[in-house]
Amino acid sequence: MNWFNILKNEIASTKGKTFQLDFNQPMIEDKDCRDEFTQLTKKASELSFGIVEASGKSKDNVYYKVFNNGIRYVKSVPYIPIITEYAFPTEPVPEEVYCRALELYKTKEKFHDEMFNGYYIRVGLSIYRTTEYTDGKKTGKMYDRTYRKHCMIMKGQFEDGNYAHGFIFDMDAFPITHRKYPEAIDEFFKKVDSL
Repeated sequence: MNWFNILKNEIASTKGKTFQLDFNQPMIEDKDCRDEFTQLTKKASELSFGIVEASGKSKDNVYYKVFNNGIRYVKSVPYIPIITEYAFPTEPVPEEVYCRALELYKTKEKFHDEMFNGYYIRVGLSIYRTTEYTDGKKTGKMYDRTYRKHCMIMKGQFEDGNYAHGFIFDMDAFPITHRKYPEAIDEFFKKVDSL
């Protein structure tokens, strides 16, 4: 029996059930992007960067932790802070938004944001650069001041802070961090990239 007869017999055996085979359309995989995204956010919320100096709830569904990574900076700033924020949904987010956010998170290492189906998605690494000061005077040198790793779904713009679901990691890096403690920066990236 050839493949055509096998297929014909299978189609005939459905006994009046109708279906359409369209080989021009891609196969649709059953995905549970919401569950995968929730598991990713849960892992992010459990990630430790040292001693928890502060933690709490900043909004209905947004939590934060401030970590002391054990590296003493100066008297006015006793440690290099690493801040994590994470949000779990209080309202339903469409499945296709979760799928798009996961796709972006897995493919975009550098900062990327977009509006998708009425939600704002922000993923990747953003770096805030600023001018270095010594004794209150600008040195003219630029340095990376804040490293921020995003994976957040929001309602509205990022600045509105209407986090729907996801996480953000922030590391404040001072000029001395780059010179004296580059391993602290490496460790931060190793941990955030482990997700």
